Amino acid sequence: MTNHSPFSPEQRAFLTETLNNNMPIMDIAELFMKKFSRKIASKGIRNFRLRNNIKSPDFHYTDNMIKFVRKRLIAGKQVTQITKEFNKYFKLKKDVNCIYELIRRQGINPKIKNIHKYTKEQIDFLKNNAENTLYKDLTQKFNETFGTNQSTQKIKVACRHRKIFNKMLGKAPGPLKSADGVTKKWGDLTFIKINGQWILKQRYVYENNFGKIPDGCNIVFIDHNPDNFDPDNLALVKRQQLPMLMKTKFSYSDKQTLTDQIALADLRLAIGKAERKLKNRKKGKSND
Repeated sequence: MTNHSPFSPEQRAFLTETLNNNMPIMDIAELFMKKFSRKIASKGIRNFRLRNNIKSPDFHYTDNMIKFVRKRLIAGKQVTQITKEFNKYFKLKKDVNCIYELIRRQGINPKIKNIHKYTKEQIDFLKNNAENTLYKDLTQKFNETFGTNQSTQKIKVACRHRKIFNKMLGKAPGPLKSADGVTKKWGDLTFIKINGQWILKQRYVYENNFGKIPDGCNIVFIDHNPDNFDPDNLALVKRQQLPMLMKTKFSYSDKQTLTDQIALADLRLAIGKAERKLKNRKKGKSND
């Protein structure tokens, strides 16, 4: 019968000897590489042990070891990180698959009890208060309203899971010295604090002069100067129009040119939509 083993007789003898001596798999892989100048995965060594009926050494995990793994699973750590911490703490050389096997065989269950189940009232609160509010401020307001102790990260995850966005990229604006003390800046963006909420200043100025901004719209500076908040320098642009304006490298400097560019963007969007519709129609006919 033909031997389809991927290892030479010398390599087989080496693996058999080291496995019988209960040497850790990570050490075997390292020595194998040095001796034969050939990489070998931990899975390959385990498969070799199974095919050749080499009994794996029985390792007794203490209660402290099991508690150690469970505690880190509850904290949300990855098994790779848990393995590193496990080996360092207990001065062992277990690989990731050993820890996975421990979790499976011992039936270690994280038993996470800290997952907050949001009520409809709490979800509505997030929907109504998230826009133009920093997640840090939203979290503080949420905890004060419902007497909870949620972290900013948990509130951010809860919002994104339900497609609730604050439209502020989730980042706090950096400090800017201002006479009135209510403005801050992040990059080129200027925010203004109104009734405890941070709002993009161009949106605030626009709504004060022209009314509420429709959903799905942005405010752009006609002269491309992000510090010019003159109402005549602000224009309303739909978000789907922005990519088209970017293609023209925002080549406008006055309101009329911008209006023309927006009309051109709408035309390109309409052409693209018509082309996709035609393509789908042709595809449908070809499948008949």
